[in-house]
Amino acid sequence: MFFKLKSKKVIITSLSLLRVKELSAFFILVFVSVSVCSSELSGFEKNLDMIKYNSDYSANKKHLAIYQHTLALGSYGVDYLSSRQSVNGLFLTLVKDSWDAYISASDLLLKSSKRGFSGREALAELYLIERTQLLYDKYMESRATRFILKDQSTMIDNKIEEFIGRILSRSNRDKIPILIDVVLRKKPAGYEDSIIYNKFYNQESLNSFAKLDYFFSDMLANIFFVSTRSISRSFGAVVGPVEWSRNARIGSASQKQILDKLRPLDIIFEKKSNKLTDYLIPGYWGHNAVWLGTKEQLIELGIWGAKELEPFREKIESGFSIIEMRRHGAAFSRFHEWIDMDAFASIRVKGLLDKPEKNILKVFSNLNEQAGKEYDFGFNVDSAAKVTCSEVVYLSYGDYKWPTKNVLGRATVGPNEIAELIFYKDSPLELIAFVTSDDSDMAEFQRKEVLADLMGFNLQQDGTFKKRYKVCDVDKTIHNRKSMRIKRRCVEKEKYLYI
Repeated sequence: MFFKLKSKKVIITSLSLLRVKELSAFFILVFVSVSVCSSELSGFEKNLDMIKYNSDYSANKKHLAIYQHTLALGSYGVDYLSSRQSVNGLFLTLVKDSWDAYISASDLLLKSSKRGFSGREALAELYLIERTQLLYDKYMESRATRFILKDQSTMIDNKIEEFIGRILSRSNRDKIPILIDVVLRKKPAGYEDSIIYNKFYNQESLNSFAKLDYFFSDMLANIFFVSTRSISRSFGAVVGPVEWSRNARIGSASQKQILDKLRPLDIIFEKKSNKLTDYLIPGYWGHNAVWLGTKEQLIELGIWGAKELEPFREKIESGFSIIEMRRHGAAFSRFHEWIDMDAFASIRVKGLLDKPEKNILKVFSNLNEQAGKEYDFGFNVDSAAKVTCSEVVYLSYGDYKWPTKNVLGRATVGPNEIAELIFYKDSPLELIAFVTSDDSDMAEFQRKEVLADLMGFNLQQDGTFKKRYKVCDVDKTIHNRKSMRIKRRCVEKEKYLYI
């Protein structure tokens, strides 16, 4: 979006209010941060940290930089959410953290400008209104970003929603002419960079500032979302407790072998054939959890004393090294009690424990954040206020993409989608163990291709895997001018899956 000043021949964009040298340096830093990370979202994460912790920035420069960052994230999000074939939980975290940083920078901007009702204070208020309006407009551009922004606001006590309502209020709209008048008389440094000032200078309408929109379609979508979530909750309450005779159990000898293979932050999966929910959840696996590790393992990693482990230390020392999300909420479990099942698998994020300590601790911090949430009966990956067992993984492990399914118009990720990723081309995950049991408590460690076949994948000669799928055609044949015979012909095919 460009505004051209006829007399001054100045071009101002919603993304560039810094001087040319400062702007160039800013985007060089963004480019470097993206190029050295695994994805665009890692670049955004690194860039936000760089801005937040840069003590050389003035209040206005920090506010401007965080505004630019948050606006760019919104633009990225609109495109990402409209075309995604996978989901990345880091995006949700970045929306919350970026807006939270913008609100803090806004408070600092106004505080640093308090000199009575000075030109500097008036200009700071104009900056705040115009930047917040442009951010609001960008995040309101699509229903998906609107939903995520509102959901992430609930994560910080509706802080984002309250801030937007305050800054883009009717009272602030009425105040704009007064602020412009002060700026015109005092001419504080940087006043020509204000978008509102330049629109006023060009005699353009200012009605688009301090303006909130109401989206009726969102209300209808919310009614549908709440109703389907309520139905799902009621259904889960009925079928969840239903189980019959004891399922097969993995014996103690095999349990020790499994434990010996487990490492902190492994993702673990269960299949229980004696539970009704196991037949209703699509796919082979019915549930997943996270292995936090033992005290000894975490001491060996050198992170046992870290503050991020504080919420888990007492649990882990008591043997509760598994964190999971059940329909009644988050829970901690002991391995020897949790392992009562027909089949077990453990999957590891490749190279996770070889990363810098701060990356590992960030996962523990994210897991702790999930521990205080309720179960997401809406099964919506864009809602982080409530989570499912697989959404815990999706939100906690940082910059990784996870495959999704579309259910009732919303993206979902289930245990089977998480586990399937090990068969994708260039997967970031690896299978550590797949164990099946029988009624005699015997257990067998199975090869990866056995699990692949159970989950609908075929092993290729080069060791890779292709997903099986069917293509069907319908043949119509007319007989004796009175009847029609319809035949459905299906051909099984296979293809590589990419994340």
